Amino acid sequence: MSVMVHLERLDDRSLLMLLGGVAALLFAAGIVYLVVPEYKALNMAVETRANMRETVSKGKAVYGELESLAEEVAELRQRVHGDMANRPLKQMESYIIGRLQKISWQHNIELRGVAPGPGRSVQMFKEIVFDVELVGDYFDLVAWLRELSGQLGFVVVKEYRMRPLNIADDEPQLVLNLKMVSYRLVSDS
Repeated sequence: MSVMVHLERLDDRSLLMLLGGVAALLFAAGIVYLVVPEYKALNMAVETRANMRETVSKGKAVYGELESLAEEVAELRQRVHGDMANRPLKQMESYIIGRLQKISWQHNIELRGVAPGPGRSVQMFKEIVFDVELVGDYFDLVAWLRELSGQLGFVVVKEYRMRPLNIADDEPQLVLNLKMVSYRLVSDS
């Protein structure tokens, strides 16, 4: 009751100021405890939504980039192994001989002989060795060698010997003897 006694002693102007102060305090407390947290939560939700949209758009970009990289890996595997990438080692000899014959026909080259040779292991790779004898025009032989790497992938010519077939001709046919080697990972065998 002492509060009521003090309130009765106040004049009207002081009472209005006191009620105004209490109302201002209640208004400030309402803003601080009710409006500000909701405003912060709304800003955080807007920021989270923007981050999620950015992540989703980046995710789509990353997915496209992953597809592009997978295609690039497949292309590199094709360049390294050619069509031999998925062939078992036991089928390699017949496949390579068939492919050499096809390339020879395409470039007007006579494939005189193909002899598989013993290969050795080099670090984690197994050599697949072939001694090849070809007869043809110089430019056809060059085109044949270019086509070889495109069809069979990474093929190394370890040794070669070129000589004319017949010296008496104006444009002699050349005999090309070469030892070509293809490499496979030992785990691919």
